[in-house]
Amino acid sequence: MNKSFIAIAAGLVILSGCKENIRLDFQADKDGVWHVPEKQMDKWAQAIIKSDDSRAAALLDMGYGKADSLSAEDPDARTLEAFAHAVADRFLDINSPFYDERACELALDREADCLHWTSWGRRGVDWRRSILNLNRPGTRVSDFWLSNGEKGQDTLLRQLLSDAPFTVLFIYGESCQTCKKMMEEIRASRRFAQMASNGKIQFISLYTGEDTQEFISALSQFPDYWKNWRDRENVVKYDRAFDNRMIPSLYVIDNSETVILRGKMKVNEIEKFFTRKGNY
Repeated sequence: MNKSFIAIAAGLVILSGCKENIRLDFQADKDGVWHVPEKQMDKWAQAIIKSDDSRAAALLDMGYGKADSLSAEDPDARTLEAFAHAVADRFLDINSPFYDERACELALDREADCLHWTSWGRRGVDWRRSILNLNRPGTRVSDFWLSNGEKGQDTLLRQLLSDAPFTVLFIYGESCQTCKKMMEEIRASRRFAQMASNGKIQFISLYTGEDTQEFISALSQFPDYWKNWRDRENVVKYDRAFDNRMIPSLYVIDNSETVILRGKMKVNEIEKFFTRKGNY
């Protein structure tokens, strides 16, 4: 029998159920790291976000169980880390079509049970969990220094001190086309202008890149009622005060410094949220 066929077959796992068969063909690369084909990973991820917790857990166990066992056979290959990063790219990246915090949380719970992590890999699990828990709804928003590109500077929490009971925070990054599209939505929003004029909501933009000229150029994309800042010490980009992979993103924060909403939302979703609250 062909040796490559044996290697592929050894890494094959299939989960059958009432909905469909999901298969993961772990295949070793030239460095001995086992990977699952992208299309299979996508189908697996899609099944997880559509499943209830019980089936999602079974699907996650199917993937992590095999990755864990392959890592046991060759700890230096870092198969488990490669698989975990592929999962994070799908569930934790806000620009992924499979972005889903519930799925990411379930995945991290399963990751924590894996036996064959290297110390580096286990730190990665802890890091991803901290990112998931940071600035999530119901928690106090992180504070850090802001700059307006000139002499002005302040902290985020001081900027939240206003008569407005709510702040909409838009975080955007360097050379980000999706961010530019959202800026167009912001500029075109009559509802946002109305919200600002009634004094119950303030709007802040936060640039997380390091290109001063790009920041200055972006200022013309925001209406006059927006407060526009840049991340003075690059804590979003390097220290993960907010998850840099969640860019662009919109946050709603109340005047008690508590995050109300965050994530992959559109401008009209923020508008609808405040419309449901009434008087905005």
